[in-house]
Amino acid sequence: MRILFDTYLGGSWLDAQDDPETWKKMSLIPDYSLWDTHQIQKDRLLNILKERIPKEYRRRSEKESLIQSSLETLTNQTLLIGFARRFATYKRHDLIFNNRERAVKILTNPQMPVVLLIAGKSHPADTLGKNVLKSIIEITRDPAFKGHVIFLEDYDMSLSKALVQGVDIWLNNPIYPKEACGTSGMKVAMNGGLNFSIRDGWWDETSPQAGWSIDTVEMQTNEEKRNAAECDDLLNKLEYTIAPLYYDSKKDTRKSEWVARMKASIMEVSCEFNAHHMVKNYLSELYLPLARYSTQLQQNDFADLKALVRWKERTRLHFNTLKIKTLLVEGIKNGKIQTSGELKITLLLFSGKLKASEIKAELILIRTTDDPMKSSPITMPLTLSDKRESGILTYTAEYKIEDTGLFSYGVRIYPYHPKLVYPHDMNLMIWG
Repeated sequence: MRILFDTYLGGSWLDAQDDPETWKKMSLIPDYSLWDTHQIQKDRLLNILKERIPKEYRRRSEKESLIQSSLETLTNQTLLIGFARRFATYKRHDLIFNNRERAVKILTNPQMPVVLLIAGKSHPADTLGKNVLKSIIEITRDPAFKGHVIFLEDYDMSLSKALVQGVDIWLNNPIYPKEACGTSGMKVAMNGGLNFSIRDGWWDETSPQAGWSIDTVEMQTNEEKRNAAECDDLLNKLEYTIAPLYYDSKKDTRKSEWVARMKASIMEVSCEFNAHHMVKNYLSELYLPLARYSTQLQQNDFADLKALVRWKERTRLHFNTLKIKTLLVEGIKNGKIQTSGELKITLLLFSGKLKASEIKAELILIRTTDDPMKSSPITMPLTLSDKRESGILTYTAEYKIEDTGLFSYGVRIYPYHPKLVYPHDMNLMIWG
């Protein structure tokens, strides 16, 4: 794949991985070139598997018939799905087998065969993880699967590299929202493979064209019902969408529809999710601003730093003298924003021993949904409109909310200083 990119993306593409213009050149790559390159990598994986499987299976005393049937499934025309990671119960290595009979039917379909390659290790102290691993090995021995489920021992960097380069699909189906990573899926995408994943973490930021998503039942507290529903969606998409799209292209030797998805996946995932992009973001958003901040505080014999330390000490001592006297939010009734969407907020705050310039006040709104993980809060700063000698500060604001529905809301007050590294650096806040 590196040679292909060097040829069509230009010799400097490695230094411009986070530039969308770099990946737009994917359109220059002929479909047959991308497909053939993927097949070369797939053949390399198959050769590794054909060498490993007999040794591994015989070492654990598997039947010769299982070894033979497993090897017979491994052709470069067969849809290969990879699933490799640490064995832990929440990662659900066995989700696809929740409906065992249907999984057998789909994987062993002679017109559209699918091979599931499973690899990974469990933590020595994780008894439940080891039990999952044991159950997977038992599944590989089930004659009904005819060698279409293969477990690979001793998962390491070299095997990982071969898998992410050679599989057609990468499966990731942990319990939402417990897995926000899935970095192997990023590597698969860069090599032309497609992801089939729970919509969580980085995968939740991609477009549908880059692969397929498993519909989640996030708030289902009954584990059996949740697993059954998500297994059904996984198998439905595999049987009726993914496998047919892959095998439909037998009429087209270059699998044009599949290759279009491969290109879309490479263009989108490679641009947004690469180490070059990550390091640049850390540099521009964290390291350089902090370096400038540190330099500023050191000027004039650390004058700004000394003043900030004194302010922090005084603020910590007196922050509890702040008191909310009155909070009025017009436009919300019983937690529901009225149809006009107009909000009027009035806050009366006793400033205690703090100055008005040392205080920030904000209204926070968050939509009330079944899944709070998917609700982004709306932050509305309040304006200081009146200041009395008694220490009473009046904050007001008016906002027009386009979205209506049920919301939770609150007003937060926290200390402010222009030299703070970030707004909530003091870890001091009161809510009303």
